Formats: sequence, structure tokens, C-alpha cells
Amino acid sequence: MELWKRALTQVADLKGKDANGRKETEFIKEVVTYIHNKLGVLLSNTLPLLIGMDSHIEFISSWLTDQSRHSADILTIVGMGGIGKTSLAKYVNDVTMYTSKIQKTLASKMVFIVLDDISSLDQLDALLGNKALHPGCKIIITTKDASLTERCALFSPQVQPKHTKVLLTGLEEHDSLALFSIHAFKSHNPKEGYKEVSAKLVKYCEGHPLALEVLGRSLYKRNVADWELCIKGLKKETHPDIKKALQIGIDLLPSENDKKLFKHIACFFVGEDRDLVETILDACDINTRSGIMILTDRCLLSIRWKNKLTMHQLIQEMGRDLVRQESPEKPWKRSLLWCHDESFKVLKQKRGKGNLLGLALDMRMLDKKMLRGSFELKT
Repeated sequence: MELWKRALTQVADLKGKDANGRKETEFIKEVVTYIHNKLGVLLSNTLPLLIGMDSHIEFISSWLTDQSRHSADILTIVGMGGIGKTSLAKYVNDVTMYTSKIQKTLASKMVFIVLDDISSLDQLDALLGNKALHPGCKIIITTKDASLTERCALFSPQVQPKHTKVLLTGLEEHDSLALFSIHAFKSHNPKEGYKEVSAKLVKYCEGHPLALEVLGRSLYKRNVADWELCIKGLKKETHPDIKKALQIGIDLLPSENDKKLFKHIACFFVGEDRDLVETILDACDINTRSGIMILTDRCLLSIRWKNKLTMHQLIQEMGRDLVRQESPEKPWKRSLLWCHDESFKVLKQKRGKGNLLGLALDMRMLDKKMLRGSFELKT
């Protein structure tokens, strides 16, 4: 009771600000400035930890301070789920860095807006509509769909905005190790005895910031044996927090054709020639050419050197997990089989005729024990 009495006495004795006959607008401005200065430190402390993003930060900061007023400017930050789009947008939108600039632009009817995680044109329409964008406006959009702003015809033709795109593809290996170590060891480098297992996990994440952060935090203060168990478990199932971030991009694919194509590529065709894949899957009644364009726009697929299809390992595992969940314990009830051991067993047991659409089997990948007592495979 005494504690409450003292607290109430202290609150009653607190002195506020007195307007002293000043104009209300000036007084309000002073109060807002005072509160902003108090909150500024707190806000800056909540900024996301960004490692390996220096070049992107420098580019976007330069873009923000560009004084061109001939048109409105839109910058789109594109990348797969968890790659750092929102963190980067939050960083460059730090109110302690840009408050004065924003206040000036608002006063002259120019605005700076950040639209985070936009997934459809309907969302842009609801946020911006057909309103004209005043020359000098700055708009940052983060999205998993690279084609979004290119397909956008919502803006007034009187002020056609200039579009700029920043593609986030992941961290370099040394930056990945530093980010992982900060969360796993509270240091920029692995502890003695943990270097080998750290390297395995960093390789697994393939530069994905969210995955590095999630796994690092989950293994903090755990022994090497626990780390090895984690690595073993990741071969069977993606960490739930990582899965949640990646699942959104897959769920938002516009058609069943695109989802089917995504699963086929994840299971069988990563690293294969695009033209070959189109020839095979077109014969399976899948619209491959347009589907590949959609998957690349959604950052679920890339086309690299020599026309090869590539996919981030975490994304590929997500695609395979979707198929695995069709029947976790009975592989012959799944639509696709990519594991050679499972394919061999299903064929040996003469199962899978009803559901199976695709199967991969390379006898060279099988354990010799499985091949004892050779038999004729029938499909």
C-alpha cells in the first residue's frame, strides 16, 4: 500500500508544460517535438539487425535523397519470404533519420510512403487508387512478386512514376556466418569446437537471413551433439518458423497449374535445362512456359547460367514437403517420388498405380543391401 501511495504522490507532483498564452499550434508542435525526441532513441534501438546489406542501404538512401521533382518515384524491393525486404524497408524508414525530410515533403504536398509485403494489385488499388502522385513523392514497396509494379496501371498518366527495383538474393557466405554467429554465440564468429557444425548450417541456409536468425537462436547455448541432431532433423523437415515465412509465397501462387509446376520442379528438375523441362511437363498437361515466368516473378525459381533452373534449397525443401504431406507414412499414396530408396520400395511392392504421377529412380544411388536378391522391376 505504501508503494502505491508514494507512486501516486510522485505522479501528482509531476509538472507538465504550460502554454503561457502562446499560440496553440506552436505549443502542440513543441510537445510533439519533445515526445518525438524522447521516442527517437527507443525507435532506433528497435531497428532490425542488418548484415551484408550495406550496398542496398547506400543505394536506397541515395534514392530517397534524390531531389528530382519531375515525377513521383517508386522503388520495389523484391525477394522471397524472409530474405530481408521488410527489415531493409524498416531500416531506411527510421524516423530518427528522415523525420525532417518527411515533414518538408508533407508541407509541400509530397509524401514518403512504405507499403510492406504487397501481394496483389487490389492492395495497391486500395492504398493508392487512381490518385495522382505529386512530383517528388517517394514510395517504397516490398513484395514477393517482381511483376507487381510493372503490371500496375493505377497511376495518373499526368504524373507517370519512375520505377526502380532492388532484388534481394541472399547474403554472401562470410556475412551469413557473421549473422548466424551473432544469434548462436552473441559474437561475430563461431566458438571453438563449433566451426564445422556452423559451416554446415550456414551452407544449409544459403544466405537466407531469417533462416540464419531462427536456427542461430534455437541453438544458442546448446552443445555440439544437439547441433548435430538439428542438422539431421533439417534433412527431414524445415524449421516451423522458416516454413511459415516461405509458405505464404507458395500459397499466393495464382493457379493450381503454378502450384503443380512448382512441386514438379522442386522434386525433379532443379538444375535441369529449361527447354527440356518445358518439353517434358507440357506433355503432362502443365502450362510450363507461363508457369515458369510466374515462379521467377514470385522469387520461387531462378534461371541461371546455360538456361538452368535453380531454386533456393529452402524453397525446394518446402515444395518437396508439400508432396510429402500428401501421405507422410505411405509414400505410394503421394503424387511424386524423388527419393530413390522410396521409389525402389514402391516399385518392388508394385504400389502407387493410382496416385503416382512422377517417379525418380537411379539404381546407382541405392544401398547395395537393397539390391541383394535381384528381381525384375515392373511398372
